Amino acid sequence: MRIVLKPFTLVLALALFLVNLVIETTAWLFSWVAFWIFLLLGIFGIIAIVQHMWQELLMLGGILKR
Repeated sequence: MRIVLKPFTLVLALALFLVNLVIETTAWLFSWVAFWIFLLLGIFGIIAIVQHMWQELLMLGGILKR
C-alpha cells in the first residue's frame, strides 16, 4: 500500500513540526535558565545563613563586637 501525501499536507506537517520545535526549545531554555537561577539563589542563601551563624557564634564568644 502506497501512501500519497498532498502538497498541502506536507506543508502543514512541516509547519507544525517547526512550531513544535520552537515551543519545545523555548520551554527547554526557560527551564534550564530557571534551574541555574534557583541553584545560584540556593547557594547564595546557604552562604548567607552560614555567614550569619558564624557572626552570631563569634559574638557569643566575645570575639566580635556589634
